[in-house]
Amino acid sequence: MPSRKHSSVLRHTPDFHKNEQMQTEKGKDIVILDNVIIGNNHLIINSSMLEIARQLLDGQQGKVRYYSDPSHSESVVALLPEAYKNTFAFNAIPVIHPGGRGFEKIALWRKKLYLDSRYFKKVCKDVAHTKPQLFLITTMIPFNLYRFLSKLNTLKNQQVLIILHGELEAVFCNNPSLTARINGYFYKKILKKAGNNIKFLVLSDYIKDSLANKKLIGQDRLISINHPLSEYQRKNLTVSGPVVFSHLGVANKRKNSSVIFDLARETFQELPKDALQFNIIGRVDLYGADYSKPDFVTIKSKHNQSISQEEYISFIEASHYSLIFLDNTEYVYRISGSVLDSVQYQLPLIALEHPFINELFEKGGDIGFLCKDLEEMKQVVLRLAQKDPLYSSRYETQIINLRKLAAKFYSGNVAEIISKAIKPA
Repeated sequence: MPSRKHSSVLRHTPDFHKNEQMQTEKGKDIVILDNVIIGNNHLIINSSMLEIARQLLDGQQGKVRYYSDPSHSESVVALLPEAYKNTFAFNAIPVIHPGGRGFEKIALWRKKLYLDSRYFKKVCKDVAHTKPQLFLITTMIPFNLYRFLSKLNTLKNQQVLIILHGELEAVFCNNPSLTARINGYFYKKILKKAGNNIKFLVLSDYIKDSLANKKLIGQDRLISINHPLSEYQRKNLTVSGPVVFSHLGVANKRKNSSVIFDLARETFQELPKDALQFNIIGRVDLYGADYSKPDFVTIKSKHNQSISQEEYISFIEASHYSLIFLDNTEYVYRISGSVLDSVQYQLPLIALEHPFINELFEKGGDIGFLCKDLEEMKQVVLRLAQKDPLYSSRYETQIINLRKLAAKFYSGNVAEIISKAIKPA
């Protein structure tokens, strides 16, 4: 049940297939479905997509109707603009995350697949009857998307948009994981068999070009958007005191995060400790090594637990540069939240060359330092810590450029891209 705090906004309609309850005019609404996410996961992108959908209504009298798990709706609604909350209608569908082991896990998967099918058919029945201007699917597991594809293909005159998330890595990478290989198999089938009424949203030009080059689907069926970000403006445009270099988010193997410890150790062999500071803003999840008391690196997490969003932003605001150690094998076909946070909070990047990061530099210009290897990264850190004017004088320009780049990720600009892509020629 919705909390009392949001009771005026969260109008869950259990019998949503009864169209007289919807109070909607045909062709005006936008329907959004997410039958995967629960709780606080995917909050930024899903709340942003609801706000984008509201903007796509363009002053019409329609509503944005969101079908999702109630726990997720509760979290999403808190991020929506207060002035427009009556534009949204929330409809509850059950979402199961199969846990457990053995027969328990099998039983939960059977229940999940049954409920997913049952409620998807109801949503499609509603879509077929009310004919919304757009049917958007924000998250769906590849197997479900594959088995529901024929139903989506029958909605011939209905515009359908499907967001493709990080599982796309399975299409391109030789992952030893059985789950990844299965997901890759289904995604390839989906892209080849999707009807002409279906288009796919991907979160970078690089992903769009890679899919098109693989000849799985035509460019005209792919829409590249920037991962939506919330608006923010960094106030401090100068560096004073020790230069603070921070790794954003959880430090783990996929991010190549252990490099920060070696970088800090080598840097402090050449510079005094009061010249600079290295932080990890989040917990450390590096198996096989004990970083509970690391030399030279401050871990901004108590007892290696997750930190609050307020603390996270505060630590970022106290930093000067974002250290990104991604190599060309990770986060190529999924978007790194740490990189996006660097853009959103306008923290100049010091990063290794990487397809998505290269794309950001191409779009944003001087937004930091793009390094060909770790040795060059070390030299950049040394020069900045020594306040070398050839490097440090670019700081204000880098923040201003990041501010301009971040604006391209705001909902209004993303809505404009989607609007142009879905309008008939």
